[in-house]
Amino acid sequence: MYAWPTADSGRPIRGFTLIELLVVISITGLLIGILLPALGGTRDVATRVTCAANMRQLGAGVHLYANDQDDERARGPAVVHDFLAPFGALYSNTADSQVWVGGRSVPTGFGVVHAGYLSESLSLFCPGDDTTDPESELGNIGVPMVDAYGSYLYRNLDQVAGSTRLAMLGVNDGGFSAVTLALDRQTQMQAIANAYRTNHGNAISNLLFAAGHVTPHDNGGEEDLFVLRGNNLDFMVLPFRLDQIFRNADHMGHGRVAPFPFP
Repeated sequence: MYAWPTADSGRPIRGFTLIELLVVISITGLLIGILLPALGGTRDVATRVTCAANMRQLGAGVHLYANDQDDERARGPAVVHDFLAPFGALYSNTADSQVWVGGRSVPTGFGVVHAGYLSESLSLFCPGDDTTDPESELGNIGVPMVDAYGSYLYRNLDQVAGSTRLAMLGVNDGGFSAVTLALDRQTQMQAIANAYRTNHGNAISNLLFAAGHVTPHDNGGEEDLFVLRGNNLDFMVLPFRLDQIFRNADHMGHGRVAPFPFP
């Protein structure tokens, strides 16, 4: 059995030299530099996977609701939208991440399926949400005069002319059959209260389709395929920009790569 040398053993005691310590420290730093990006990438992938699982739960909730409602889609109330009243927009016809309209004390969007059709309330939130606190937003659901928001942009009846049923969403303004139920909310606007909300660092968006599957898509860099940008143009034509986003999503759902042009 090997015995470590001691001062009484007569064998010289040798420690690390300064050069050896510096080499070890340098190698350790190099390994950390190599591993950290890989670990960060793994964490990002895990976040996107969990986000996709949450969206599939929401899709399942929408299908359960439709099964009980003669295939009618879950949607907001047919009343004027509080923030988009100048455009004549209704909650039932406007894509939004809002789940509770406090001033009217009614659920909207995914809020319609929240109470009786979701097994887990946290499904309303993306783990990669950069801006929304799930606990505070969940606490707002059901509170009069206080709005509540989730992480996902739900379609309601936006860009689905011709149908209110889940089995046949209808046709969007681009002539494609509507296939998208929801996607990650990517909103860079700050001109509207509570509007600034992004997921996954605004880099990718998970898309939930009516068939129940979820696929990730790059936001397209400067093209901002699924992003409500913070410029004045998007703010001035907000409902039309939402239309474009869902046309882009439907475009992807049909296996096409190029974005649908903004009219």
